[in-house]
Amino acid sequence: MIGVIGMGDVKLSGLLAGALALLPPGRVPASLLLAACVACAVAGGGAIVSMRVSSRRTLPFGPALLTGFWVAVVQFAVIQSAVVQGA
Repeated sequence: MIGVIGMGDVKLSGLLAGALALLPPGRVPASLLLAACVACAVAGGGAIVSMRVSSRRTLPFGPALLTGFWVAVVQFAVIQSAVVQGA
């Protein structure tokens, strides 16, 4: 499994984790869990599709990380607006 994730993906995940750390502490675990689930689902779907299309063994994880990050940010914004409107 060595070489499965590249250093660009590692750097991007650190940057995105730092950005999610700016959220209020009560919302971070749920947002990180959602981001991880979406990222894994996107990467898994991409792996299934790419293995059928080509014989390469590497899969870029960056798009999946970004998709998970944006889903977590949108989820946080929706919950935050619902909380503000309900107060």
